[in-house]
Amino acid sequence: MANKWALLQGGRVKYYNSVEDVYRALKNWSPLTAVLLATPRYHQFVPPTSCNQLAPRLIKRYQTRYRICLGMSVVSTLVVLVSAILIQSLIFSKGAFLFFLITLAIITDYRISFHFPKCLHQRTIFFYWLFNHNAI
Repeated sequence: MANKWALLQGGRVKYYNSVEDVYRALKNWSPLTAVLLATPRYHQFVPPTSCNQLAPRLIKRYQTRYRICLGMSVVSTLVVLVSAILIQSLIFSKGAFLFFLITLAIITDYRISFHFPKCLHQRTIFFYWLFNHNAI
């Protein structure tokens, strides 16, 4: 393990020889992913956001996926809003309001998560604890 990266996920440790292999293993990483990482020099398992070599790229990928979800939410809100205006039905008006609230929540979460990087790190630690608290 001296020169290998180690990934702890689901109680199993997987070893990788290069940083690119670790990036491929973490291609869909998000704070909800219960995974820990040990670097070749520092053998203690930590969240991926604690690894200075990996965190910027992982966070950038996560931010891109988040932006796509945000865009889909905005488009959905606009579609339901236009439907509410054209059809003039109460159900579409309520739907537009609900989609607007969801979009507002996503925007607020996005601003907090990516404006303060420490918040994203704390969220990662919290979700790891949440998913593994029974294992202790």
